[in-house]
Amino acid sequence: MNAVAAHRPQPARARAGAGLRVRLLGVGALGGTLAGLLRAGDVAGCSLAGVVRSTTAGRPAELLRGTEVLVEAAGAEAARAWVPRAVEAGVDVVLCSCGVLADPEFTRDLPEGPGRVLVPSGAIGGLDLFAAAARALDGRPEGPPASVVLTTTKRPAALGVEADRPVEVFRGSARAAALAHPKTANVAVALALATLGLDGVTVVMVADPAAAMTRHVVTMASPLGDYELSVANAVAPGSGGRTSAVTPWSVVTLLESLAAGHGAGLLVAPRRGTDSRHDTEDRT
Repeated sequence: MNAVAAHRPQPARARAGAGLRVRLLGVGALGGTLAGLLRAGDVAGCSLAGVVRSTTAGRPAELLRGTEVLVEAAGAEAARAWVPRAVEAGVDVVLCSCGVLADPEFTRDLPEGPGRVLVPSGAIGGLDLFAAAARALDGRPEGPPASVVLTTTKRPAALGVEADRPVEVFRGSARAAALAHPKTANVAVALALATLGLDGVTVVMVADPAAAMTRHVVTMASPLGDYELSVANAVAPGSGGRTSAVTPWSVVTLLESLAAGHGAGLLVAPRRGTDSRHDTEDRT
């Protein structure tokens, strides 16, 4: 967010039932926070159309009636069940569990519209810069290649391990990270979609029992320059250390941008090609 946008006046509260009709899938740490903000009218231009629990019985087409945007905040399995149906029904989807995009079967079967799938930036920033540097390399067969490395440090419990000292628990591609740690690799997937693709970005996960916050460090080396971004986020209460407290606000800014008529986030469907990075349009 630039300095001008950061100091803009606070948006007026949405009237009940007015604005972009948003339905939430999931009522955990992320979904519960968003539900409270939408009910209070604190998401400009948006209203809460309803909440769907991942275990809700019924036909998705019926439950999505009257919905313009579905915010998925229920995990990969719920995303597999609901996102394709929402897209097919013409509902735009804000996909918070974007790790599911590492599954080739899911992306192969994802309809090309009429709804769209957007990935919020979540717990990381700077995707516009990293995307620009990666985009500049398109069509350059010669010269040194770019590299992108994400190092994420979390509490051991958030990574499903026990440790009494900092220990590296994973090193591999963003795709492999999402498949091995589907609940904690959403930042890796968002970064990969914006830059070198799911198989081109290296992810390192570190479990540190002394970690009071979740830390993400991105380093990118390219012919255009070398870039480094470091963020340390407070964790959301009730998330087991897996969700950063800033993540709901990333979704809020995306929803407010959509309600205002312009895009935000990473547009991953409709797709324009078969390459995972070219399936993405950065609108951060």
